[in-house]
Amino acid sequence: MKPFLHLIVRSERQEADREHDAILRFGELAPQQLHRLDLAENPLPPINLSDYSGIILGGSAFNMSDPTAQKSALQNRVEADIAQLLDEVVALDYPFLGMCYGIGTIGAHQGAIVDKQYGEAAGPVTIALTPAGLADPITNGMSPEFTGLVGHKEAISKLPDHAKLLATSPQAPVQMFRIKNNIYATQFHPELDVPGIVARMKVYQDFGYFDKDKLAEAIAHASSQPITETQLIIRNFIRHHAKADSATHTDSTGSTDSATHTESTDGTGRTESTDSTEETELSDRRIRTLDPLPAPDDFRKEFALGSQRARLVHQTRKDVAKILKGEDDRLLVIVGPCSVHDPVGALEYAHRLATAAHQHRDQLVLVMRVYFEKPRTTVGWKGLINDPFLDGTHNVIEGLKLARKVLLSVLDAGVPIATEFLEPTSPQYIADAVSWGAIGARNTESQVHRQLASGLSMPIGFKNSTDGDVRPALDSCLAASSEHTFFGADGQGRAAAVATKGNPDCHVVLRGGRTGPNYSQGDVSATVAVANAMSSQLGAAAKHGVVIDASHGNSGKDHVRQAEVVRELAARLAAGEQGISGLMMESNLVAGAQAPGPLHTLTYGQSITDSCLDWETTAELLDELALAIAANKQQRMC
Repeated sequence: MKPFLHLIVRSERQEADREHDAILRFGELAPQQLHRLDLAENPLPPINLSDYSGIILGGSAFNMSDPTAQKSALQNRVEADIAQLLDEVVALDYPFLGMCYGIGTIGAHQGAIVDKQYGEAAGPVTIALTPAGLADPITNGMSPEFTGLVGHKEAISKLPDHAKLLATSPQAPVQMFRIKNNIYATQFHPELDVPGIVARMKVYQDFGYFDKDKLAEAIAHASSQPITETQLIIRNFIRHHAKADSATHTDSTGSTDSATHTESTDGTGRTESTDSTEETELSDRRIRTLDPLPAPDDFRKEFALGSQRARLVHQTRKDVAKILKGEDDRLLVIVGPCSVHDPVGALEYAHRLATAAHQHRDQLVLVMRVYFEKPRTTVGWKGLINDPFLDGTHNVIEGLKLARKVLLSVLDAGVPIATEFLEPTSPQYIADAVSWGAIGARNTESQVHRQLASGLSMPIGFKNSTDGDVRPALDSCLAASSEHTFFGADGQGRAAAVATKGNPDCHVVLRGGRTGPNYSQGDVSATVAVANAMSSQLGAAAKHGVVIDASHGNSGKDHVRQAEVVRELAARLAAGEQGISGLMMESNLVAGAQAPGPLHTLTYGQSITDSCLDWETTAELLDELALAIAANKQQRMC
């Protein structure tokens, strides 16, 4: 590959060497793959950017925010050299990673306010990725919240509007950002681990970052937490931007492909649909853009499930199927946000649910709603995958990445996942992480979704139609249990004829409708009776019982009424009622709902779609359901 260029600004030779060695180590580079220029020793020579894969600018004791008159001649010369280089970097959207001092240089170059309002003491801080940060390839493998090392006299207090904030912290609101597609900067130190910061603090003890008379205490604080994730920034930057030695290569078809990504005329990489010839006037007349998606196999490899998460998914699918068939006497409870719009809030919810799941493990199997796709009656926000930044940009590729990271993080919390499948292609990217799936009321009569369910690898619940009719859902269960052949795509994204085996683990979800609720004991027994009178091909899951959705038409989408419905069902279960395999609840950290908007303007933990129960009420309801199932078991033993 073409080497990367490391621009070193540190005058302290020993620390400059350590920084270079750290980039080699964390970037998994051989020495010849990382060229070095020490700007503190020599002016920046002319650079041919095409000779390199990208540029990494390191740290320094310099402060960008110091008045020019107070800066040394060396600092003014270095900053002038870097500013001239950045003109070209930004114009070309050339791969660039600025660390520490590097964030101030690219920030100031792009119009950010760099000042001393958010100076940070040396040591570890908790940093949170924004939705854009979670979706960015440079943060691949990182948790939504992680510990990073800092220690600066200045920081960016305000980004320019065209910059994308990727990470933040209470101490410094701008911890990482991106300009265009390929230009990155971090306030925290991705080149440091605990030994690295200890060594650096000894070198810079006279530079005013901390009280040198309390060096031992400062080092103890700085080394108090393990640092295991921030180094991934360097590795991911290298992997994402490494270029082949030759500028172009020819594939087996004879077409030529550039070593760097090629943008279309609209600057997004999308293919613009045109009506420039008589032939094209017959097709795609109402298509604005075609934005290629990554191949599902490649995508899942980049955001790999891993063996531990796979074991959780596999075991939960088995547990859910047994409950639905009556082979496990626990209650399935599918609970969580109506839709995920804030990954950080979703992960906090997952950790709370993990505690409840362990507490009630003998009576309940808790599966978290992690819904990314929202069907709309007319128009509106269609979910995290379709519009991850809540701004109408519809960056589906970034939405897929963000959704996948959320799924992996929820599984890491030990919580299995439920979701609704809406787009017929999206399961290729996320279904391996899902333990239970839903087909919504608007799609329960759709042949496309019945075919899709026939090939999915987890139990699927079909909701009754929006008018409250249960028969279409039962017909869907029967249809999905059969084999089908239909148009689809394979793991490489190629069009394919998909032949399925049929899914025996489909069942009905009673969710009410325009005619009113349908969760009464009579509704349940009638649905089970009709299912048992149908074809023998209908699976045991549909014949044994139903899952009741306490929200939607069964509560008029009123979260207060939803809690009352759950309590009614708990009382019926405690009295020994049969035929209820599970419940669904819409729940979030904060009760109610709010209108969608930019994430920073929203109430943290509150739904932007349907009204949800708050966590405190949810926890109480789970307690009541667990007691009800214990009583139900006792009733059956008598």
